[in-house]
Amino acid sequence: MRRIWHALKRNGVFLRILAFYMVGSMALLIVFSLVLTRLLTQKNMEAVVHQSADTMKQAYSTANFVLNDAYDACYNLYGTSELNRIMFGRGHSVEDELLVYTLFQNAAYINSCIDSIYVLNREEDRIYTTGGQVSTFGEFFDQQALTLYEFYNERSNVVFLPRSAQVEQGGEALQRNFITMIFARKDALSNIAGGMIVNIDQEKLHSLITAYISRPEEIYIITDSGSILSNSDPAKINTTIQGTEVYRRIMESKQTDLVFLESFGGQSSIVTCKKADKLFYFIHIVAVDHVYEQVLYIRSFTLLLCVVLVVVGLVLSLVFSRRIYRPIGALVTNLRGQIDAPAEEQPAMDEFDFLHNAYNTLSTEVQALMDDNQALAKVRTREALVRLLRGEYATEAECRRQLGDCGIALPHPHSLVAVMAFDGYAELLKTHSAQDVFLYKFAIQNVAGELLQPHGDVLFTDNGQGYVTLLVNLPHWDDDASAQLDAVFHQVRSIMQEHLRFTITTGVGTAVSSLAEIAQSYNQALTALGYRIVLDHAAVISYTAILPRQNLMPDYPQEQEDSLILAIRNRNEERMREELGQFFAKLAIANVDYINMSCSQLLIALNRMMKTLSVNRQFEATYNFRSFTIRMNDCEKLTEKRELLEGFCAHLIACRNLEMQGKKSELVEKIQAFMQMNYSNDALDIEDIAAYAEISVSHLRAIFKEATGSPPNEYLTDIRIGKARELLATTAFTTKEVATAVGYTNHRYFYSVFKSKAGHTPTDYRKLLQAETGEQPQ
Repeated sequence: MRRIWHALKRNGVFLRILAFYMVGSMALLIVFSLVLTRLLTQKNMEAVVHQSADTMKQAYSTANFVLNDAYDACYNLYGTSELNRIMFGRGHSVEDELLVYTLFQNAAYINSCIDSIYVLNREEDRIYTTGGQVSTFGEFFDQQALTLYEFYNERSNVVFLPRSAQVEQGGEALQRNFITMIFARKDALSNIAGGMIVNIDQEKLHSLITAYISRPEEIYIITDSGSILSNSDPAKINTTIQGTEVYRRIMESKQTDLVFLESFGGQSSIVTCKKADKLFYFIHIVAVDHVYEQVLYIRSFTLLLCVVLVVVGLVLSLVFSRRIYRPIGALVTNLRGQIDAPAEEQPAMDEFDFLHNAYNTLSTEVQALMDDNQALAKVRTREALVRLLRGEYATEAECRRQLGDCGIALPHPHSLVAVMAFDGYAELLKTHSAQDVFLYKFAIQNVAGELLQPHGDVLFTDNGQGYVTLLVNLPHWDDDASAQLDAVFHQVRSIMQEHLRFTITTGVGTAVSSLAEIAQSYNQALTALGYRIVLDHAAVISYTAILPRQNLMPDYPQEQEDSLILAIRNRNEERMREELGQFFAKLAIANVDYINMSCSQLLIALNRMMKTLSVNRQFEATYNFRSFTIRMNDCEKLTEKRELLEGFCAHLIACRNLEMQGKKSELVEKIQAFMQMNYSNDALDIEDIAAYAEISVSHLRAIFKEATGSPPNEYLTDIRIGKARELLATTAFTTKEVATAVGYTNHRYFYSVFKSKAGHTPTDYRKLLQAETGEQPQ
């Protein structure tokens, strides 16, 4: 027995593998059988639903045709003039009775499900039936029909009324089920004058519906109020399903066709429903138990298949377990063979324990090498701290275990995160080397660690280019501890500013009592640090202090944005600066996330507007949206963001001014050429010139004077007088001819203008030229 136990113990791994395979295979087969059973059952259920829908479609087509046909036939009969005379006329004769009988026979040929028809005349107190009987209202044999007739006229608009009535047939009183239709009319005083009652044989109708259906009792026809019009069970006729969950689901649905699972008659059932167009419903109800009866063979088949697969699994488990164990057994045998003690003297332990002991021995020898790898330990520590700050540990226990593996101990119950950031980090990188910045971070850690040591344990991590993050583990937390830490952070800031000539801003999160909440304190510290955009640099900002501001989210200054864009389009730099100042004034009171979002939104709006303007490519390259966004994000102060945007807007306006100036110069040159060509036209005036340039007169005066220094009408006068001087000097034209040639039909006005411009009259000017040159004009 001892030898057997010793052998089993030494081969324990093989037994474990075999057991694992057996249990695993059985579990998989059980799951497989359950899934297979469920899938097959579901497929069978879908087949039942599909079959139910087909059955419902078949029943609906038959019943809807019969009922609609009966209704249309009787409605047409009711509308005939002959029957109207019988229902509402007076003084009926035997010929009228024969006429009614003939009409009834025609209606019976139209629809075989019509059992009987009653024609009523209230004034004559007469009732005609399809059997040829004529009776009074008081002696009529079917008083229930008359009651429905009265009720229909006074209270209801139902088309089809189910009812059970006793009728005489062959001298016997028989219980019959009818679907009754009422056609009636009231007189001017709302009194019932006459009408027609039609009885449809419910049994014939149901026989037609279920002629090719295996379970006719599952088919129901109900009215809008829930009354059962048709079913193979006579006891259910004229009962109601109102108040049941099936009726509620049907009434609540707006669909014409629907399928759902609901309890009916104490059984869970599959309900298929279709709504007809005469306010009645076709329902097919199949009990789920009937479906389960059909899938019993599926369960039996699955059970048998499971048994077969279990047997196969046992055989395969034995084979594969042996194949897997073979290399492990060979390894253990070789290792045991290297031990000097005989096999009988070796302790009775299985392969797993043997390999475990060997692994422990090897680990002890390797541990000395791992202890020397300090760099790797630091990397793991930093990674663990970063994961802690990001909240990547799922549970408190996992967090402590991971930190413990890295040699990080947080023994105290409270923790707090602070983030120290260089002010003007972008400028610092321009004036200092990367090595200097690294030394500055190292100095911050040393100073902060030394000052915080009396208050608790401190851990540092460098998780950002311009940041130093501190995790302070505190033994207790109250207002005094908070004030002490605040003083320490101010002291660190002062030392850095005094000795290293740069400033830092510190964001401080709230104290938390669990490791899982440290990520929350870290995010709070970053949020607090972000408020240096609206607060002073070289400050210590606690999350508690800025918490009331976190909820300040004023409406986005859309009005200022629109006015700013309009000012840029109008090239009004003064108005642009004013609107931009108002925009940032409204942002200054909001939380930092809202400020950054609003600045980004304004930048997007300005970039979109820039795309609509024809600015040069150099401007677009300089203010590329992506690079400009990076520059905006690098701004640590709200005033810096404003100055950056102000420079962008001013540059854009300057480009627009240059562009418009160029366009004005081209337009003015075009206008000057037009005047040079048309100066001789005496009808040419400033309105004609403005129309040629396609601008207003006022705009013409403004741009022309800005470009030339003189108004356009004065410039035209200068052209004409210059041409007049030229003609006086080179031709023998008379002064009147010269005036006409340069566009002056009023010669006296020409003399006056010429004298004011040349200082002489035209005649004197010519004489003066002749005296100077001694030549006569040709």
